[in-house]
Amino acid sequence: MKNIAIALTALCALAFGSVQAQTDTVKLLVGDTLNLDLDAARGSVQWQKSSDASTWTDIAGETNTSISYAMDAVPQYFRAVISEGDCNDFNSPFVVVQTCFGAPILTTTAITNIGRFDATGGGEVLDNGCAPVQARGVVYSTSPNPTILNNSTADGTGLGSFTSSLVNLTAGVTYYVRSYAFNGTFTGYGPEISFTTASQYALGDTGPGGGLVFYLDASGGGWEAATSDQSASAPWSCSGTTFNTSLSADSSAANTNKIVNNGCSNSNEAADICAALTLGGFSDWVLPSKDALLLMYTNLHQSSLGGFNTSGEYWSSSEQFSNFAWHYNFGFGNTQASQRSQNFRVRAVRKF
Repeated sequence: MKNIAIALTALCALAFGSVQAQTDTVKLLVGDTLNLDLDAARGSVQWQKSSDASTWTDIAGETNTSISYAMDAVPQYFRAVISEGDCNDFNSPFVVVQTCFGAPILTTTAITNIGRFDATGGGEVLDNGCAPVQARGVVYSTSPNPTILNNSTADGTGLGSFTSSLVNLTAGVTYYVRSYAFNGTFTGYGPEISFTTASQYALGDTGPGGGLVFYLDASGGGWEAATSDQSASAPWSCSGTTFNTSLSADSSAANTNKIVNNGCSNSNEAADICAALTLGGFSDWVLPSKDALLLMYTNLHQSSLGGFNTSGEYWSSSEQFSNFAWHYNFGFGNTQASQRSQNFRVRAVRKF
């Protein structure tokens, strides 16, 4: 439904040249209702319609200052003819009713300020479609192609750009987002984009096994370290055997499995101590690799977390040669290799 007010005063003394033949344009569909009103008119009124703005036909029964007309065709033109006494008939400015071209056209803004439970999005309304935009914002869901039946924001009306706040999100989850705009008849959507909220854990948080989170990966998982040492003095493992271990943090579990399954395993050795550990309801604890120990030093110890001993060395699960393995000093923040028979401290880690 569209309301158009046409300002007109029908007086004999009115100089017709002072009234501009300007038009108002409305976009409607067949079946929509058009409401028109004259602000002021003296004398008789007859509303007319036309399909070409040239040949006009009286609308039967429409002789009041207001008209409510159900559109039976589009496009059409409407005007009022005012008559008073000896004055010549005066034609009001006409209204053009054009075909409604449907839903608004939008873009979707890239997601920024991504947190664990919120993010910032938005979009821009480029075209109203049928009528001025009455509502706009973004819709979002954990499934593709969200609509206004899903989560949505309300960010103003009309054309132009807008910013949206996405709230009450779940950490570590992928969301799909589209801008939307409603013009009273149709809802238009912008292109879909997706983003993943930050992990449910931050560095230094307590992990699912009760340890301290010292590394986070892109999928929302990571590694946690036990909050205390599992041994203050333990050898690495037997010498003379090469296990083909790695230095990377994610190799900690593979390294430990290679060591404990080498045939010379002993319950008092570093890798076996970790592999036998059950802590926080989990039994998948392992001996950290060389790079994992570095991350523990950087992300925990340097933030005064973990209670690491600063006068001793911590074994890694990374070998150097057949008789040597890497260990880390949390007092100096450096690493070196020593004979595997040396007794150093042990701190277990696990991946989640």
